[in-house]
Amino acid sequence: MIWTNEYNLPGPYAQWIMDDQYDHNPDPNHYSATELVQPVRMTILTRRHRDEIVKDVSKCIKMAMGTACHKGIERASSFEPSWDEDVNSEYGEIEIRHSAKFGDITVSGQVDWYSPADRLVTDWKFTSVWAVMNQVKEEWNRQLNIYAHLLRANDRPVDQLQVGATCTDWRKGEKLQYGDKYPPIMYMPKPIELWWPSTTNDFISAVLYKMKPLHNVPDDELPVCTAQERWLRGEEWAAKKKANKRASKVFKASEGETGADAWDYIKGQDKPDAWDVEYRPGSNVRCEDYCDVCEFCSFYKENIDDR
Repeated sequence: MIWTNEYNLPGPYAQWIMDDQYDHNPDPNHYSATELVQPVRMTILTRRHRDEIVKDVSKCIKMAMGTACHKGIERASSFEPSWDEDVNSEYGEIEIRHSAKFGDITVSGQVDWYSPADRLVTDWKFTSVWAVMNQVKEEWNRQLNIYAHLLRANDRPVDQLQVGATCTDWRKGEKLQYGDKYPPIMYMPKPIELWWPSTTNDFISAVLYKMKPLHNVPDDELPVCTAQERWLRGEEWAAKKKANKRASKVFKASEGETGADAWDYIKGQDKPDAWDVEYRPGSNVRCEDYCDVCEFCSFYKENIDDR
């Protein structure tokens, strides 16, 4: 990783952000849970170009806050509880890494908190309040279920999964505005569906099967991330008369619609030759704002970088 400090953040503050103690394992026969829930192209490009990635400290403040939270909880768990007896004081296992074998490949994951008493897995996240209020992110589902699989492989039964979300943009005024739909405090547990063990095993095996033959494939030939993996937002096809500025009907990718639907709509109109479809590309949010290896990605360079 090559760090920059574009906004001249104070030295100690910048160093706090750059203090990455995560154990990156480059072994091609070892993958972390995080790597398995990311798009395949992102995982492989990150492994290949880790030492070339350029990142500004200003873009990692929120990540550093999350890391500090994890470290603080781990440190505090070594103390004796200082509260009343009626408060839950059962710590369980904090920040323990577990692993399991899939043929000749090892999959591992560091579980934030496992409560044996409740058979509960919790993953701490610093996130938006809207991420908690809206539908659960698919990558959260996958990550927590991989953790459950690793725990079961190490004789730790699991009955429940949750994200322990610290909502960084929580506002008291919005609580008054949205009522019961809004988290009552800045922290909110978000239950995650527990998959059948066979479902999780099949998911992990499928990702590893897809990943294994790609080690020697050139960067540009790696599987392109899907629209869902790119967090594509706002892609639309507008069916409109050529003589009009405004569209008669807009078809949205977010609603499962495609350009073919727009053309089918035009075929049903009088004088379809007088109509056209205007493509509105939308925004690949992950590529533009959350991908560390976009500069090594052919899709990004061909479709996004020059916009």
